[in-house]
Amino acid sequence: MTIKPASPVYDVLVIGGGPAGLSTALGLSRQLFTVVVFDRTSQHPAPHMHNVLTWDHSPAHKFHSAGREEISDRYKKTITFRDVPVASAKKLGNGTFELVDEEGSAFVGKKLVLAQGVTSITPSIPGYDNLWGKSM
Repeated sequence: MTIKPASPVYDVLVIGGGPAGLSTALGLSRQLFTVVVFDRTSQHPAPHMHNVLTWDHSPAHKFHSAGREEISDRYKKTITFRDVPVASAKKLGNGTFELVDEEGSAFVGKKLVLAQGVTSITPSIPGYDNLWGKSM
């Protein structure tokens, strides 16, 4: 893969566009920090999200869309969303972080936030995946 030259140095790079990543991006953008959120936009198999105030038992895609729209509308000058998975991450000698996405674009930031959530590792039991997040 050919890596494209790094863009300007951002204040914060956030990996994850779910509730934690969007909340982080909102707080930072509101304080005029420049932020890039890397979001694969994959959804959890459960039909509803839980434990997020005012969004409990709501479809995750609705939260995701509303959150991104709210942040983008208010903080156009400080927020950037990349709907591309991160291919590599490293800390540079000067203390900054470099992320390269799967398109080969490089981003440098002063800070790095990992807001990836959790990944469920399900057992190899026939029918388990069909029920996970729905009735168990």
